Amino acid sequence: MHGVSLLYGFDLMKRSSDELIATVTRAAISEQTKSFVETRAGATSFINGGADLLAGAGMTSAKKEGSGDKDKDARGYHLWAAMEQSGMTVKSGSYSDTQGYGFAVGWTRELGRKGHTLLFSPFVEYGRGKYDSYLDDGVHGSGKISYLGVGVMGRVENAQGLWAEAALHGGKTRSDYSGSLYTGTSSHYDSSNAYYAAHLGIGKEMKTNEKDRLNTYLRYFWSYQSGMQAKIHTGGRNASVDEYDFGAVSSNRVRLGFTYTHKDSDKSEIFAGLAWEYELSGKATASYQGYETPSPSLRGGSGMLEVGYRFAPKDSRFSYDLRFTGWQGKRQGYSGGAHVNWAF
Repeated sequence: MHGVSLLYGFDLMKRSSDELIATVTRAAISEQTKSFVETRAGATSFINGGADLLAGAGMTSAKKEGSGDKDKDARGYHLWAAMEQSGMTVKSGSYSDTQGYGFAVGWTRELGRKGHTLLFSPFVEYGRGKYDSYLDDGVHGSGKISYLGVGVMGRVENAQGLWAEAALHGGKTRSDYSGSLYTGTSSHYDSSNAYYAAHLGIGKEMKTNEKDRLNTYLRYFWSYQSGMQAKIHTGGRNASVDEYDFGAVSSNRVRLGFTYTHKDSDKSEIFAGLAWEYELSGKATASYQGYETPSPSLRGGSGMLEVGYRFAPKDSRFSYDLRFTGWQGKRQGYSGGAHVNWAF
């Protein structure tokens, strides 16, 4: 074994009565090195959670604050904010658990045009969390994940309820790893790299009666983590410093769903929705001295259920949004939070 990464096979040959010669006949990378790569899969899952926040609570907050009072407000730029706490398990061949929060704040403006409205909003996003990864043989890795980025999103909607939206954002993500691949060893590394993400959505919102609305949608999400190099330090037995090349990670998700909203009163409404999502890629890769490690993958389908309550007085500078989302399938877990939005 070289460090904790490579395993060797030997042939022994007896040269004399007191001398043996060992010849290396094969070398292979350890299956346990997959634990190092799980960090990248967990980071992609966490970044994707930030994109979900923007498409859900973020877009809702921006739309509410941007519109203002159509009769009294000059529709200048308004501030909005959205925050969610989440806990997610992703089955990646093994599995990883991530817990943390995401926060987005921006300023928005809605422009009225003949027959349609246009929403425009720059924003800043931040997320911080922790993860635990587990291989099938019990190898455990853990660490922290964070991201900080900027972006812009927009939405256009016509009088018939047809709408389209888009968001583009990017920044830097940081993560670290600590774990033990074998008894008597302890490995760790730190990493940082650029990330980029975007989403596109189309849909139609229609009234079913005076108090109820049905919103159907199709959304596509993309995220990308750039490749990087990291030195993995191992102490204890088989102490070593191994330099790994981590490949870029791309995620491509398609989501089809609907949301039903009921106006409970002039000042409040409740909503619920269902969606099906499929991850088309999400494979994390790495190599050491030309040997490819086992690769976790996020590919697969998941179902989503969301419920919430929105308190939005027409003439108030504040609105309140309580939202909970549950996932089952490839992704299992929850996200939820209380969003307080304001305009000046």
